[in-house]
Amino acid sequence: MRAAISVVLLVGAACTTGGGDGQSGSPSAGGGEQSARVVETGVLRLPVTAEVVVDPLAVVASDPAAMLTLDVLYDGLTSFPGGLVERDGQWVQPDEPVMNLARAMEPSADNRVWTIQLADRTFSDGSPIRAADVKASLEYLARPGPSSLAGTRLSIVQGSPEFVGRTADELTGVRVVDDQTLELTLSEPYPDLPALFASPLFGVLPARVVDTGFFLWDRMTSGSYEVVEVSDDRRQLRLARRAGVQDGPDLIEFHAFDDWPAAYEAFRRGELDWSPVPTGVGAEEHDGSWLVPSNVVVWLVLPMTGAFSDPAARTALAQLIDAEQVRERAFADSRALLGLVPVGLAGDRVDQSDVCGALCNPNPSAGAAVLNQRFPSGVPEIQITALDDPTQRAVVDEVVRMLGEAGIRTNVQLLTIDEFFERADRVDAGLKLSGAVGLVPSQDDYLSTFLQNDGVVASLVDPSVGESLRSVRAVTDQRERSTRCAELEARLLAQALVLPIAQLELRHQVSERVSGWALRLDGSVAIEKVSVGEN
Repeated sequence: MRAAISVVLLVGAACTTGGGDGQSGSPSAGGGEQSARVVETGVLRLPVTAEVVVDPLAVVASDPAAMLTLDVLYDGLTSFPGGLVERDGQWVQPDEPVMNLARAMEPSADNRVWTIQLADRTFSDGSPIRAADVKASLEYLARPGPSSLAGTRLSIVQGSPEFVGRTADELTGVRVVDDQTLELTLSEPYPDLPALFASPLFGVLPARVVDTGFFLWDRMTSGSYEVVEVSDDRRQLRLARRAGVQDGPDLIEFHAFDDWPAAYEAFRRGELDWSPVPTGVGAEEHDGSWLVPSNVVVWLVLPMTGAFSDPAARTALAQLIDAEQVRERAFADSRALLGLVPVGLAGDRVDQSDVCGALCNPNPSAGAAVLNQRFPSGVPEIQITALDDPTQRAVVDEVVRMLGEAGIRTNVQLLTIDEFFERADRVDAGLKLSGAVGLVPSQDDYLSTFLQNDGVVASLVDPSVGESLRSVRAVTDQRERSTRCAELEARLLAQALVLPIAQLELRHQVSERVSGWALRLDGSVAIEKVSVGEN
């Protein structure tokens, strides 16, 4: 499934920029190479790669610059009012979502039917934002189904299977009551809906733009900024703060670069106000940078069929692999992932050391003993499938070496991107790199990854897992729901479906002109809190 494959493709890109554990309040750039040129006061200059992408279905959800672009162009029904903050040595997203384009979102008693009342807001051309625009936006995002992260999350909307399968012309679970009111009916309870709609992927688009597909070229935005200039090659975009909006930079400029190293060099020359720090940059240039946790987690999918249909065999195989060594070799800016839920989430445990148990504790001798007893004629050859890129080859090299030391034969298959997509729906007996991108800072959002048809399917080995998550979502008390999520996480880990490897991090620098910069877990920024002065 492409939503999961995109995580795999993303791993290489995220590592290129240099992943992240840390955050920013009002950081300054280090290195001393910025120019002394004076630029316009109030202009925030930001990089993107390749070209400015404004179609939410074309955005890679782990690309912070792309998410930031969407966030300033299109407001969502809700938003998170601030960025990550540090608590007890951990960076967390502390806020609850607040209303934005919606003035109210009221759930039914069972969290299945949501009544959404829109605030009195307009698009940048002055036309009112109506319920029909929200419905058109949700249908646009839902149409690809499991081929996109947004579509995957909207699969719980009533009528989604028929709409995605094109046996229905509309998403019946989204009903326009009147111009200012929608009723959203879900197939199961989902208390995190307000947090989901705070993701930049769910910004509200004008219905006519959805119909034509023109997006930016129609120059209609629902956010705090409007388009004042866009280059013919779509590599430069200039936005101005809309009339009546009091906070945030006066102007925002997006400049496209061929890659992140080129963007970082432009930052060092004083031509940008923020940039990710690419992997491989010397430690002396990290002075003044911030390292923040991202919403991307990486794991190795363990064999689930054939000889490894038993969790005990999968656990023994995992014990031959030192996940920490793999992480250090392949993911320079990352932190250890000792469970399925990363740090930086509300309700997340600070100490994860006891969550994963034997699965996350390498013990080659114990693992080999179990496998040799189970397979007296020899452990079957392990198929390893990976994308043919430097990051995944580094993972494969480490895994092959570790399994080889235990006397286990491996067969490595390196695939092109097209071949990866062709195999997206296959569940086989091999090892492969996968992961998840969280759109909601919640335990639920990462655990639900295992219920999607992406090759990491918990229901293959325990059909009741899906029902367990639905029962957790039906719990109204947040503390109890968090406890139940932790229990479900332990249950999934006991199935040994994956070996957790890393939570990617983003290392970034901000110029001295900027104050109030605070990244959220998804890479977007509370732009209304940012101010820009002169050099």
